[in-house]
Amino acid sequence: MADALRYTEFQYGSDHELQRVGVWEFAASASPSPAAPGSRPKYWIVYLHGGAFRDPRVQLLSALPTFDHLLGPHPAVPASRIAGFASVDYRLSPHPDFPEPADTPASRRRVARHPDHLADVWAGLAFLQRRFGFGADYIVVGHSAGAFLGFQLPMGPAALAPPDGAVLPACVVGVEGVYDLRGIAERAGGALDGIFEGAFGTDRHLWDAVSPGRFRGFGPAWGDGKGLAVLAYSPEDELVDAAEVDTMERTFEENGVKVLAFRDLKGKHDEVREDGSGIARVLGLAVAELDRLGKAAVLERKGLNMRAVE
Repeated sequence: MADALRYTEFQYGSDHELQRVGVWEFAASASPSPAAPGSRPKYWIVYLHGGAFRDPRVQLLSALPTFDHLLGPHPAVPASRIAGFASVDYRLSPHPDFPEPADTPASRRRVARHPDHLADVWAGLAFLQRRFGFGADYIVVGHSAGAFLGFQLPMGPAALAPPDGAVLPACVVGVEGVYDLRGIAERAGGALDGIFEGAFGTDRHLWDAVSPGRFRGFGPAWGDGKGLAVLAYSPEDELVDAAEVDTMERTFEENGVKVLAFRDLKGKHDEVREDGSGIARVLGLAVAELDRLGKAAVLERKGLNMRAVE
């Protein structure tokens, strides 16, 4: 279904070919009407792919199954609530199974290390916000490593300060995410060390400092209803254990961030994003919760105003 939209690929950076973002827009004849003043907002859906920070086979087009389900005959999110779709690529770390020739140009080499991945995500989001002017009316949905990057956004300078003018999303949906590098690495008995060392180096204190699951400062950016965190997980996941979503949920609760957790997705780790239906369903639940929170905020403001008058 996404092939019925107008697709454009943009470069948000000039240093690397993966500094690009794909954008799917409704054609003028099929574009939902703009949101009326005071009505519920229309959201951009922005996808961050996984691939363990390094897999060249998993890039921006891995968003298509989710987008297709959002455009199907029974969408979880009505088209009238979607302004557009985007998927952000970012520089990748080395992968031992995909060695590069020595003469690979710098603009194609996979040598990224933190904060390169996150810097690219922020640059991509800033580009989208400048070009399409949607401010905070967007939802980031990340799968696996993309979920890690999505929840790094509200960490601010602890992970990486955003570029000037970039605004945090209204909601981040993390799907089958890795959130605590040291925690999952220790539970995996060393099987994941090479992946994380390639992307973050060998200093495990740095791993802790940039892991969303260990962060304790979400409140200023996202607490008290400023943002919504949504977690989604399949018990069939063979790569990421349930302790990751438990850790992330507890961290948000302790930081005063509104969080929803769904542990009923179906399929193995990659099957979840290859199918996309479960992710689309969770996005529908996220939009419904944003609506509920927005309505509650309006009622609260009206109540305060009435008391002030009295």
